[in-house]
Amino acid sequence: MLKITATDLPRVMQCNGSLTMPVIESEHVSDTQEEGNAAHWLIEQVHKGLTTLTEQKAPNGVFITDEMIENVTPYLDGIGRAGQTEVSNQLTDGKTWQVNCRADHIELLDDTLYVDDFKYGWGLVEPEMNWTLMAHAFSFFNGDASAPQPQNYVFTIYQPRPHHPKGKVRSWSISRAELMSYYNTMSRTLFKPSEILVTGNECKYCPSRVVCPAALKALMNAIDVSESAYVATIENDALSALLDTMKRAEDTIEQTKKAYTELAKHRIKEGQIVRNYQLENELANRTWKPDIKPEIIQSMTGIDVTKKTIVTPKQAEKLGVTPDFVKLFTHRETKGTKLTRVDENTKAEKLFNNSKGN
Repeated sequence: MLKITATDLPRVMQCNGSLTMPVIESEHVSDTQEEGNAAHWLIEQVHKGLTTLTEQKAPNGVFITDEMIENVTPYLDGIGRAGQTEVSNQLTDGKTWQVNCRADHIELLDDTLYVDDFKYGWGLVEPEMNWTLMAHAFSFFNGDASAPQPQNYVFTIYQPRPHHPKGKVRSWSISRAELMSYYNTMSRTLFKPSEILVTGNECKYCPSRVVCPAALKALMNAIDVSESAYVATIENDALSALLDTMKRAEDTIEQTKKAYTELAKHRIKEGQIVRNYQLENELANRTWKPDIKPEIIQSMTGIDVTKKTIVTPKQAEKLGVTPDFVKLFTHRETKGTKLTRVDENTKAEKLFNNSKGN
């Protein structure tokens, strides 16, 4: 029986052939991943009433900072006290395939099922056509034909840190008929997956990337694109298309570099020699030992190391300061300009909303 997780599903749906490739597991967990794990732990504890948003340490050793609290608060406010967090379910046809699911938050309200996903990383995630979110919806009633089936589904991504033209909270709503159409597509794919390798955005999550011939070909094409000559007289339409291509090439090279880095680390740990490379300990930022308090440092050095600063405008609003007052006495400095990709639909929505405001 084919067994995958809901997190793997988008990659499998994009590239069935990845299932046939050898898996090279990575032992490295980035600081961002560790922060995300800590943020999810905090959300689960607060939602279940087991702890409050106070400075403490998650089970993985990451401290809960003011920044993390500020980022998870809108999500906790958005999902409210109802529903379930960290919901584990299993989706299967009982014979050929099985998808193990763990949803961040699910709530059935009237005739609508809400599936919410909190993303603490910097890589943008969209709710539209998100196979992981749809798997959570599929699995919520899997195996229980007598359960009431909602007719509407709302999938929401909460992503507080990276900029997105549609904001930090983005939703996608579909009907039951649409959802079942996607379920049939998924079921057919998992029942009889193709062996064809297809490159795309999901390659960065693939454990077989370093040995994938399609990914290697994409890398070579990306290098060719990155070496293309600069042409100042290029037309605007061609410039737009080239920027898209360069962004894809940049992502491909970055993803492949990470994958081959992990492979090199794996081989060096096994005692093999990779010329010009060696392993060094990667150290996190220094932190005080748990039993060291500001009073101890001051008594031993005579220096007061406590930090006395004004809270942020956002924190002031949470304390009860009105938004109008905050707006009057705050400002945002311009750091420069940046080029942001906005699709035609988003551009049209902005123009339409501006014209309505006028």
